Amino acid sequence: GLGFLTALGITVGDFLLIIVCLTGTEFLKELSPNFLYAIQLVGAFYLMFIGFKSFAAGLKSRRKTSELNKLQGVPDLSGKKAFFSGFFV
Repeated sequence: GLGFLTALGITVGDFLLIIVCLTGTEFLKELSPNFLYAIQLVGAFYLMFIGFKSFAAGLKSRRKTSELNKLQGVPDLSGKKAFFSGFFV
């Protein structure tokens, strides 16, 4: 039905984009290996930036959750207490 055709369209589109990307990467490697290396470095730094932002957001969220738990009277459990509380339930 329609779901199958949608999945098929996504698969074919992704396949074509992968071919275009691989072809472009080979072209850049032949054109200038240093340019391709620079693109890889930029990509690596971008991934690290996203990782650090995600880590910082997790810490911030944890802090807010802890403050909210204190306001609601939820006991602050250590990791060990939380583990055994879940284990014995």
